[in-house]
Amino acid sequence: MSNMICEKFLPKVCVAIVFGFMLSGCAEKHETHAIHDVVADAGCIFDVNNFNQIEEIVNNLHGKVLVVFDNHDVLTVSNLDILASKNKQELKNRIKTRMPRSMSDADYRMIFSGFFMLMGSHLTDDAIPRVIATLQKRRNTKVLLCTNSFHGRYGVFKKYEDFIRREFLSFGIDFSKNWQTCGGYVLKNMPFKRSSTFKSEPDRPIFWKGMLFSNFVSKGIVLADFLYHFKEKPDVVVFVDDKVKNLYDVKKILDSRNTRSVLVKFSMRE
Repeated sequence: MSNMICEKFLPKVCVAIVFGFMLSGCAEKHETHAIHDVVADAGCIFDVNNFNQIEEIVNNLHGKVLVVFDNHDVLTVSNLDILASKNKQELKNRIKTRMPRSMSDADYRMIFSGFFMLMGSHLTDDAIPRVIATLQKRRNTKVLLCTNSFHGRYGVFKKYEDFIRREFLSFGIDFSKNWQTCGGYVLKNMPFKRSSTFKSEPDRPIFWKGMLFSNFVSKGIVLADFLYHFKEKPDVVVFVDDKVKNLYDVKKILDSRNTRSVLVKFSMRE
C-alpha cells in the first residue's frame, strides 16, 4: 500500500524532500518520522513555515488540485496581538473579568468590530501574494479560502465578508479569480454555532467570491457541502491550516468521499 501511494499519489515529493525540501516531519502527536513514512502515511502532516514550501508541495501533484487556505495565523495575523488566534483564551478571560455582564450583544459586536477595523492585519509571509497568484494560474488548480469566522452584519460592518475581501485585495490577493462563474451560496443544510467569544449572529456558513465562511461549523463538513453543491471533484485537496484538529476533520470527511488529501500545518516563523 505504501509503495502504491508513493508511485501514484506524490511521486515527485520523495525526490523533492531528499534534495533539500525543508520538511520538519509528521505533526501527528508531534512525532518526527522518516521521510518515506511522511510520504506514505496519508494520516501524517507536512509541517511548514513558509509559503514557498507549500508551492513546492502543490507543484509535485497531478490531476485536479484544490488548494484550501485558512486565514487567521496562516495567511494573516492581527496587528493587535490580543486579537491573534493564539490569544483566544486570554481574550475570553479579559472579556469575562473586565466587561460588565449587563453589556448587550450589540455592544460586544461594536467593540470587537471596531478593533478589527482600526487595527487591521498583515500577511504572515511576504511570498503569499505571489504564491497564491501562481497557484491560481496553474493548470487544473483552484485556490479557496476557508475561514472559521462569522459573516454578515457585525457591529460596524454591514458585511464582514466584504471587509475581509477588501483587506485581501489590498494585499494583492483576489480569491474570486478561480470562481468567476460561481455565485454566492448559503450552506442551508449546515448546523450553526454561536461563538461564545464574538457573539456572532447565528447565520449559516456561506461561500462568496472564492471564500468559505464556516461561522464556527467544522471546516470538514462545510468543505464537503461546498464540493457537493458546486460539483467540484478534485483529485486531491491540499488543506493548509494552523490547527491539527481542523486538518484531521477535513481528512476524515474527504476520506469518506474517496478524495485524497494533503494536510499542511503552517507555523509562523518567530
